[in-house]
Amino acid sequence: MKWMGLWLGGALLAGCATTGQTAPSGAGAANDAQAKAMGRYLSSVVHQKLGQVPMAIEDLRAAADLAPYSDRLVMQLLGAYYLNEDYANAATMAERAVANDPKNVVLHVWLGRIYYQLKRFDDAAEVFRKAVAMDPDNSVAYEALAQIEEETNDLVGAVDTYKRLIEITPNNAFLYYRLGASLVQTDDPSGARAALEKALELNAALTPARYMLGLIYIEDGDYDAAVEQLDRFLKENPGHVQSQVNIAAARARQGRYDEAIERLTRIIESTEVKAEHHLLRTALLLRRGGRIEAGQSVAPNDAPLLGSLLNALARKASGELYRAPLERLDTVEGDLDAECNEYLNRMVSLFGKEFGEFIASEIGAVLKEGVKSKSVEIIHARALMASQRHEEAATALKGTIERFGGDKWLHYYLATMYEELDNAAGTEENLRAALTFDTNDADILNFLGYHLADKNKNISEAKTLIERALQIDPENGFYLDSLGWVYYRMGRGAEAVDHIRRAIRAMNTDDAVLRDHLGDAYLLDGDAAAAIHEWQRALRLDPKIEGVEEKIKKNLPGVSE
Repeated sequence: MKWMGLWLGGALLAGCATTGQTAPSGAGAANDAQAKAMGRYLSSVVHQKLGQVPMAIEDLRAAADLAPYSDRLVMQLLGAYYLNEDYANAATMAERAVANDPKNVVLHVWLGRIYYQLKRFDDAAEVFRKAVAMDPDNSVAYEALAQIEEETNDLVGAVDTYKRLIEITPNNAFLYYRLGASLVQTDDPSGARAALEKALELNAALTPARYMLGLIYIEDGDYDAAVEQLDRFLKENPGHVQSQVNIAAARARQGRYDEAIERLTRIIESTEVKAEHHLLRTALLLRRGGRIEAGQSVAPNDAPLLGSLLNALARKASGELYRAPLERLDTVEGDLDAECNEYLNRMVSLFGKEFGEFIASEIGAVLKEGVKSKSVEIIHARALMASQRHEEAATALKGTIERFGGDKWLHYYLATMYEELDNAAGTEENLRAALTFDTNDADILNFLGYHLADKNKNISEAKTLIERALQIDPENGFYLDSLGWVYYRMGRGAEAVDHIRRAIRAMNTDDAVLRDHLGDAYLLDGDAAAAIHEWQRALRLDPKIEGVEEKIKKNLPGVSE
């Protein structure tokens, strides 16, 4: 944030040294104080030129105390504090300056920036909103407000602020890019697409916008346009491996597997190759069909279990013996859960849900042929999960537990499937079973605690479980929201609001469910206006979220029960 200090220091010290206010008249003592203030001010100038910054600040502080109505002295001292990162004292001076001149927009920007440095984000946002209310075309205040909204995960607010900034400076490509990025995070791909296309129309050299637009085109199914954008991005960033991976994903979704494989082969032949690239290519070789030549499929050391399984399927596709490697998979050392999370889910994310169904089908076929392996069965269930085939995944996981016995992850993922299927009893039963294998797993503690709170049962136990999770990971946004929801169930509105607000700020992006929770908490705390505000944000983040529109209508002013 160094640039902010430089800008503010330059603008204020050069252009806003005085505001026209003077000290009260009539007293000789006042004149004497002004004379002493001038002396201390001149002394501060000398100390500053000698590089004696602490002594210069001490003189300025004394001068400002002697002449509290001198805007020049207050601003000089404020600038000195700010540039020396003494933000607490800078805030005191800025507050004094604003009190002396409450309609000065630049002073409000100063104060807002200082509050930002002190991480007083709510205070900073309030000050910047006052600044734009006084000067609706003040782009500096709007930019500062957008920055705070992004910092605090108020992405709906950031979208609105960027739109207002674009009205003020309609040909600013970077503003369209920032708007597009915020719209991506608020799950508005069509709006993001329009904003990013406009950004590139205004500035074709804005390559980050091109990359982001390529990803949006993939999700829109506009694969040729995606490849065009990503290839153009690669010309400016030739070492950007992920662009090659995304191009492979676009071609794979089109069924153009040879082109996709060729892109991944380029990476594998480079120095940037990772386990993921081998796995993705092997999976695409399987999807393409036909014989797979020896050496094309390699089991990477970083993913020994999933790599071995894909290699065995490749051997099967080529008419070679494959059962023994699959049945030995349970003896291979590795972290199967981590491999599925990092690689299998990534594969389905890149190539689409139908690709996950293909992998599940291939694994299901060897299981029907009598292959006996707990690891193979788990990967099969995880592929079904990734493809959102929840009922089949639950059946598969339950069968694996019956055949091989339970473990933490089998019960945990069966619980997640039962939650998707609205089987509350099954969810709770399997979460409790998972905890018997690891009593200190924070995710499971939180999952069970939130599940109980959501069903409004065993609230005391839910609170204990979630507090244990927070002891392990105190700033986890999901856990904070869970505890906030417990406080909501307990009728403790203020504590619910506090924890859910903290949760929103701790998340990677804005979230409709958390905004809905926050609205409920505000209503419980007696602030219907704030509740409606949060529910409206929830609807903008997810127009399909259940029950929120009804709550807004019910609590609008003038609407009776």
